[in-house]
Amino acid sequence: MYRSGLLTRLAAGAFLALLLVLTQTGCGGYQLDSLWLSKSITIDGDSSEWRGSLYYLEDDKVSVGFMNDSENLYVCLITQDPALMRQALSMGLILWFNPTGGKDKSFGINYPIGARESFRPGQGRDPEGRDQEQIQEELRKESLESLNELKFLDPEGQELIRMEAEGLEGMEIAVQASQGMFVYELRLPLSSVQHLPFEFDVRTGQTIGIGMEIPKVDMGEARRSMEESGMGGRAGRGGKGGRTGGGMSGRPGGGRGSYDPDSLKGKKIWSKVHLAIDSPS
Repeated sequence: MYRSGLLTRLAAGAFLALLLVLTQTGCGGYQLDSLWLSKSITIDGDSSEWRGSLYYLEDDKVSVGFMNDSENLYVCLITQDPALMRQALSMGLILWFNPTGGKDKSFGINYPIGARESFRPGQGRDPEGRDQEQIQEELRKESLESLNELKFLDPEGQELIRMEAEGLEGMEIAVQASQGMFVYELRLPLSSVQHLPFEFDVRTGQTIGIGMEIPKVDMGEARRSMEESGMGGRAGRGGKGGRTGGGMSGRPGGGRGSYDPDSLKGKKIWSKVHLAIDSPS
Protein backbone atom coordinates (compact mmCIF):
# COMPACT_ATOMS: atom_id res chain seq x y z
CA MET A 1 0.00 0.00 0.00
CA TYR A 2 1.27 3.44 -0.85
CA ARG A 3 -0.15 6.49 0.86
CA SER A 4 0.62 10.02 -0.30
CA GLY A 5 -1.52 11.84 2.26
CA LEU A 6 0.15 14.63 4.23
CA LEU A 7 1.83 14.08 7.58
CA THR A 8 1.47 17.15 9.73
CA ARG A 9 4.59 18.89 10.97
CA LEU A 10 3.16 18.65 14.47
CA ALA A 11 3.00 14.85 14.31
CA ALA A 12 6.49 14.65 12.83
CA GLY A 13 7.94 16.80 15.58
CA ALA A 14 6.12 14.87 18.29
CA PHE A 15 7.63 11.49 17.50
CA LEU A 16 11.11 12.89 16.76
CA ALA A 17 11.18 14.45 20.22
CA LEU A 18 10.65 11.00 21.76
CA LEU A 19 13.36 9.06 19.92
CA LEU A 20 16.07 7.15 21.73
CA VAL A 21 19.38 8.06 20.09
CA LEU A 22 21.77 5.16 19.45
CA THR A 23 25.18 4.84 17.89
CA GLN A 24 26.43 1.77 16.09
CA THR A 25 28.06 -0.97 18.17
CA GLY A 26 30.96 -1.70 15.83
CA CYS A 27 30.85 -4.17 12.95
CA GLY A 28 28.16 -6.20 14.71
CA GLY A 29 25.53 -3.56 14.03
CA TYR A 30 22.88 -2.52 16.53
CA GLN A 31 21.40 -4.35 19.52
CA LEU A 32 17.72 -3.39 19.75
CA ASP A 33 14.67 -4.53 21.67
CA SER A 34 11.21 -5.16 20.32
CA LEU A 35 8.35 -3.93 22.51
CA TRP A 36 5.36 -6.06 23.39
CA LEU A 37 2.40 -4.97 21.29
CA SER A 38 0.08 -3.18 23.70
CA LYS A 39 -1.98 -1.26 21.15
CA SER A 40 -3.34 -1.71 17.68
CA ILE A 41 -0.94 -0.94 14.81
CA THR A 42 -2.45 -0.15 11.42
CA ILE A 43 -0.07 -0.78 8.52
CA ASP A 44 -0.73 2.36 6.50
CA GLY A 45 2.52 4.35 6.45
CA ASP A 46 1.36 6.65 9.28
CA SER A 47 4.02 6.89 11.99
CA SER A 48 1.80 8.39 14.71
CA GLU A 49 1.22 5.01 16.40
CA TRP A 50 4.98 4.62 16.86
CA ARG A 51 5.56 7.72 18.96
CA GLY A 52 7.82 6.93 21.89
CA SER A 53 8.70 3.51 20.42
CA LEU A 54 11.46 4.39 17.95
CA TYR A 55 15.24 4.25 18.09
CA TYR A 56 17.14 6.96 16.22
CA LEU A 57 20.23 5.45 14.61
CA GLU A 58 22.22 8.65 14.52
CA ASP A 59 25.08 7.37 12.37
CA ASP A 60 22.67 6.17 9.68
CA LYS A 61 20.05 8.97 9.86
CA VAL A 62 17.26 6.41 10.24
CA SER A 63 14.66 5.78 12.95
CA VAL A 64 13.50 2.22 13.54
CA GLY A 65 10.97 0.56 15.79
CA PHE A 66 9.90 -3.01 16.49
CA MET A 67 6.86 -4.45 18.24
CA ASN A 68 5.61 -7.99 18.52
CA ASP A 69 2.95 -10.17 20.06
CA SER A 70 2.82 -13.96 19.98
CA GLU A 71 1.82 -14.03 16.32
CA ASN A 72 3.36 -11.09 14.45
CA LEU A 73 6.36 -8.80 14.23
CA TYR A 74 5.75 -5.13 13.42
CA VAL A 75 8.51 -3.00 11.88
CA CYS A 76 8.64 0.75 11.31
CA LEU A 77 11.44 2.54 9.49
CA ILE A 78 11.58 6.32 9.04
CA THR A 79 14.02 8.77 7.53
CA GLN A 80 13.93 12.49 6.91
CA ASP A 81 17.26 12.51 5.10
CA PRO A 82 16.64 13.69 1.50
CA ALA A 83 19.37 11.52 -0.02
CA LEU A 84 18.08 8.37 1.70
CA MET A 85 14.51 9.13 0.65
CA ARG A 86 15.58 9.48 -2.97
CA GLN A 87 17.59 6.29 -2.79
CA ALA A 88 14.79 4.26 -1.20
CA LEU A 89 12.27 5.35 -3.82
CA SER A 90 14.54 5.12 -6.86
CA MET A 91 16.85 2.23 -5.98
CA GLY A 92 14.44 0.29 -3.79
CA LEU A 93 14.60 -0.98 -0.21
CA ILE A 94 15.25 -4.53 1.01
CA LEU A 95 14.62 -5.87 4.52
CA TRP A 96 16.66 -9.01 5.23
CA PHE A 97 15.80 -11.50 7.97
CA ASN A 98 17.70 -14.15 9.89
CA PRO A 99 15.65 -16.16 12.44
CA THR A 100 18.71 -17.09 14.56
CA GLY A 101 20.07 -13.57 15.07
CA GLY A 102 23.08 -13.94 12.79
CA LYS A 103 24.04 -11.81 9.79
CA ASP A 104 23.51 -14.55 7.20
CA LYS A 105 20.47 -13.71 5.10
CA SER A 106 17.57 -16.18 5.13
CA PHE A 107 15.18 -14.20 2.92
CA GLY A 108 14.50 -10.65 1.88
CA ILE A 109 11.48 -8.46 1.18
CA ASN A 110 12.12 -5.91 -1.57
CA TYR A 111 9.70 -2.96 -1.27
CA PRO A 112 9.69 -0.44 -2.80
CA ILE A 113 11.15 -2.27 -5.78
CA GLY A 114 12.59 0.95 -7.18
CA ALA A 115 14.21 1.45 -10.55
CA ARG A 116 17.29 -0.78 -10.45
CA GLU A 117 16.08 -2.89 -13.37
CA SER A 118 15.97 0.13 -15.69
CA PHE A 119 18.55 2.50 -14.22
CA ARG A 120 20.53 4.12 -17.03
CA PRO A 121 22.98 6.78 -15.85
CA GLY A 122 24.55 8.69 -18.71
CA GLN A 123 25.13 12.02 -20.35
CA GLY A 124 23.91 13.78 -23.43
CA ARG A 125 20.52 14.75 -24.79
CA ASP A 126 17.38 12.77 -24.33
CA PRO A 127 16.85 10.94 -27.66
CA GLU A 128 13.08 11.29 -27.31
CA GLY A 129 13.35 15.08 -27.20
CA ARG A 130 11.57 15.48 -23.87
CA ASP A 131 12.10 18.56 -21.75
CA GLN A 132 12.85 18.36 -18.02
CA GLU A 133 9.21 18.75 -16.96
CA GLN A 134 8.18 15.83 -19.15
CA ILE A 135 11.01 13.71 -17.80
CA GLN A 136 10.10 14.52 -14.19
CA GLU A 137 6.43 13.70 -14.77
CA GLU A 138 7.35 10.35 -16.29
CA LEU A 139 9.63 9.57 -13.38
CA ARG A 140 6.88 10.46 -10.89
CA LYS A 141 4.48 8.04 -12.58
CA GLU A 142 7.11 5.31 -12.71
CA SER A 143 7.83 5.83 -9.00
CA LEU A 144 4.19 5.24 -8.07
CA GLU A 145 3.99 2.20 -10.35
CA SER A 146 7.03 0.67 -8.64
CA LEU A 147 5.07 0.68 -5.35
CA ASN A 148 2.37 -1.61 -6.69
CA GLU A 149 4.49 -4.75 -6.32
CA LEU A 150 7.01 -6.33 -3.98
CA LYS A 151 9.54 -9.09 -4.42
CA PHE A 152 10.66 -11.88 -2.10
CA LEU A 153 14.37 -12.64 -2.45
CA ASP A 154 16.54 -15.66 -1.68
CA PRO A 155 19.76 -15.25 0.36
CA GLU A 156 21.68 -14.44 -2.83
CA GLY A 157 19.30 -11.62 -3.70
CA GLN A 158 17.61 -13.54 -6.52
CA GLU A 159 13.88 -13.09 -6.98
CA LEU A 160 11.74 -15.92 -5.56
CA ILE A 161 8.36 -14.48 -6.44
CA ARG A 162 6.76 -11.12 -7.21
CA MET A 163 3.40 -10.20 -5.68
CA GLU A 164 0.94 -7.34 -5.54
CA ALA A 165 1.69 -5.17 -2.51
CA GLU A 166 -1.98 -4.83 -1.59
CA GLY A 167 -4.06 -7.77 -0.46
CA LEU A 168 -1.17 -9.97 0.71
CA GLU A 169 -2.31 -12.99 2.68
CA GLY A 170 -0.62 -13.28 6.05
CA MET A 171 1.36 -10.02 6.01
CA GLU A 172 0.95 -6.30 5.37
CA ILE A 173 3.31 -3.66 4.04
CA ALA A 174 2.99 0.09 3.36
CA VAL A 175 5.11 3.09 2.43
CA GLN A 176 4.25 6.77 2.70
CA ALA A 177 6.41 9.64 1.49
CA SER A 178 5.26 13.17 2.24
CA GLN A 179 6.25 16.38 4.01
CA GLY A 180 9.92 15.41 3.68
CA MET A 181 9.46 12.10 5.51
CA PHE A 182 9.71 8.49 4.30
CA VAL A 183 7.77 5.98 6.43
CA TYR A 184 7.90 2.19 5.98
CA GLU A 185 5.68 -0.22 7.94
CA LEU A 186 5.55 -4.02 7.91
CA ARG A 187 3.58 -6.72 9.70
CA LEU A 188 5.28 -10.10 9.37
CA PRO A 189 4.00 -13.39 10.85
CA LEU A 190 6.33 -15.14 13.30
CA SER A 191 5.43 -18.52 11.82
CA SER A 192 5.46 -19.67 8.21
CA VAL A 193 2.38 -18.90 6.13
CA GLN A 194 1.38 -21.13 3.22
CA HIS A 195 0.99 -18.29 0.74
CA LEU A 196 4.37 -16.67 1.51
CA PRO A 197 7.60 -18.10 0.03
CA PHE A 198 9.81 -18.16 3.12
CA GLU A 199 10.25 -19.93 6.44
CA PHE A 200 10.35 -17.74 9.52
CA ASP A 201 9.40 -19.81 12.56
CA VAL A 202 10.49 -17.83 15.61
CA ARG A 203 9.19 -17.41 19.14
CA THR A 204 8.78 -14.53 21.53
CA GLY A 205 11.92 -13.91 23.55
CA GLN A 206 14.13 -14.98 20.66
CA THR A 207 16.80 -12.77 19.08
CA ILE A 208 16.59 -12.37 15.32
CA GLY A 209 18.65 -10.54 12.72
CA ILE A 210 17.11 -7.78 10.60
CA GLY A 211 19.02 -5.89 7.94
CA MET A 212 18.10 -2.90 5.81
CA GLU A 213 19.69 -2.48 2.41
CA ILE A 214 19.41 0.10 -0.34
CA PRO A 215 21.26 -1.43 -3.31
CA LYS A 216 23.98 0.60 -4.96
CA VAL A 217 24.23 1.19 -8.68
CA ASP A 218 26.51 -1.23 -10.53
CA MET A 219 28.12 1.33 -12.80
CA GLY A 220 29.97 -1.30 -14.84
CA GLU A 221 26.74 -3.16 -15.56
CA ALA A 222 24.96 0.10 -16.37
CA ARG A 223 27.65 1.11 -18.87
CA ARG A 224 27.58 -2.32 -20.53
CA SER A 225 23.81 -2.16 -20.78
CA MET A 226 23.99 1.27 -22.43
CA GLU A 227 26.59 0.06 -24.92
CA GLU A 228 24.57 -3.04 -25.79
CA SER A 229 21.41 -1.02 -26.30
CA GLY A 230 23.22 1.62 -28.35
CA MET A 231 21.83 4.37 -26.13
CA GLY A 232 25.16 6.04 -25.51
CA GLY A 233 23.89 8.41 -22.83
CA ARG A 234 20.28 8.94 -21.89
CA ALA A 235 19.78 11.94 -19.69
CA GLY A 236 16.68 11.87 -17.57
CA ARG A 237 16.29 8.08 -17.66
CA GLY A 238 17.55 7.67 -14.15
CA GLY A 239 15.76 6.24 -11.14
CA LYS A 240 12.00 6.00 -10.86
CA GLY A 241 11.82 8.06 -7.72
CA GLY A 242 9.99 10.96 -9.38
CA ARG A 243 8.11 13.48 -7.29
CA THR A 244 5.94 12.28 -4.47
CA GLY A 245 3.53 14.06 -2.21
CA GLY A 246 6.49 15.51 -0.32
CA GLY A 247 7.95 17.16 -3.40
CA MET A 248 11.04 14.93 -3.50
CA SER A 249 12.87 14.69 -6.78
CA GLY A 250 13.78 11.12 -7.60
CA ARG A 251 15.94 12.05 -10.56
CA PRO A 252 19.51 12.34 -9.35
CA GLY A 253 21.08 15.70 -10.07
CA GLY A 254 19.47 18.80 -11.43
CA GLY A 255 20.91 19.49 -14.87
CA ARG A 256 20.61 17.49 -18.05
CA GLY A 257 22.98 14.53 -17.85
CA SER A 258 24.07 15.25 -14.25
CA TYR A 259 23.61 12.81 -11.37
CA ASP A 260 23.81 13.15 -7.64
CA PRO A 261 26.63 10.85 -6.44
CA ASP A 262 24.71 10.12 -3.22
CA SER A 263 21.94 8.49 -5.24
CA LEU A 264 24.44 5.93 -6.57
CA LYS A 265 25.65 4.80 -3.15
CA GLY A 266 24.20 1.85 -1.35
CA LYS A 267 23.17 1.61 2.30
CA LYS A 268 23.39 -1.33 4.69
CA ILE A 269 22.27 -1.49 8.33
CA TRP A 270 22.16 -4.65 10.42
CA SER A 271 20.47 -5.10 13.80
CA LYS A 272 19.99 -7.88 16.30
CA VAL A 273 16.46 -7.54 17.59
CA HIS A 274 15.30 -9.23 20.80
CA LEU A 275 11.62 -10.13 20.59
CA ALA A 276 9.53 -9.20 23.62
CA ILE A 277 7.76 -11.64 25.92
CA ASP A 278 4.33 -10.81 27.32
CA SER A 279 4.71 -9.98 31.00
CA PRO A 280 2.46 -11.93 33.43
CA SER A 281 -0.70 -10.04 34.27
